[in-house]
Amino acid sequence: MTLKLLVPCNSGSIDAIVFSSPIGEASADLGAYSIRSSSTPSEVFDLDSALLKSELGDRFADYVRIPDWVETMLCVDLKRPYPPLEMEFYPVSSYTIQAKRSGYMPIRIFEAGVAVWLVTLDEQLVFGGLRSAQDNNGVIDQIGGVAEYTQGLRHPLFEAADSETLTEAGFKLNDPKIIGHYFESSFYNAHVFVFQGSLNARASEIIKLHSEAYVLYQELVRNGCSFNDARQALRGRGYPNVDAWEHSRMFIVPFSVEGIKSGLETYSHWIGPVALADSAVLMESMRISNG
Repeated sequence: MTLKLLVPCNSGSIDAIVFSSPIGEASADLGAYSIRSSSTPSEVFDLDSALLKSELGDRFADYVRIPDWVETMLCVDLKRPYPPLEMEFYPVSSYTIQAKRSGYMPIRIFEAGVAVWLVTLDEQLVFGGLRSAQDNNGVIDQIGGVAEYTQGLRHPLFEAADSETLTEAGFKLNDPKIIGHYFESSFYNAHVFVFQGSLNARASEIIKLHSEAYVLYQELVRNGCSFNDARQALRGRGYPNVDAWEHSRMFIVPFSVEGIKSGLETYSHWIGPVALADSAVLMESMRISNG
């Protein structure tokens, strides 16, 4: 059983779907997925990151804001949006993603995004962070991002939720479940799958770890480190949250519908369509689970 939501926002509205039963990685409702070789017949590239940079760097030079972001990401065609889900993924370079976000790409490609709601040991909710990255700067978004292409045995979306949680929040994600999804067209042009999971950490620990890693990253960059070198330096100093740079600060609210509503009101001047949709999906999922 699923519930459809229409989430109003300043760019119009976002259609969202909330699952009455959250979908875990072992659930039959997760359905089937496949990965095809490329996004379009003309978009064929080697998956080696060095070749991606050399082959696409010049082509998209005017539209790439983070030249050192050299990865192969996943886009998705959502064949069946209701359980059991059916998805077809395809690899796309990070240069292509950046060019698309800059409005250059003429082809229609849909990022496979994850947004992860994290509940702490002391029953607080990581409400998100104030984005300081070049893309969508100055708005609150949840822990998450576009899924990376991997050749492992795990489902790409769950792999992405785990990875984004560790590299942004700094802690291992426990018991992740997909609670719903929506299509966002105002910026990312993405199918965003909304997760809920927990952390073996208190809210104060998350704030402290983020603050330390963010300050250190800024110091490294000021001293001449590149994007990748700064991330590697953070990892070398024991910080797993090497992408703390994406958010200048983190926000924590009580884990309740009232707490989320309070966060939306308190930080309304930083709330965009993505945060509204993520919040609406979580609140409706909580209402369903509470009967």
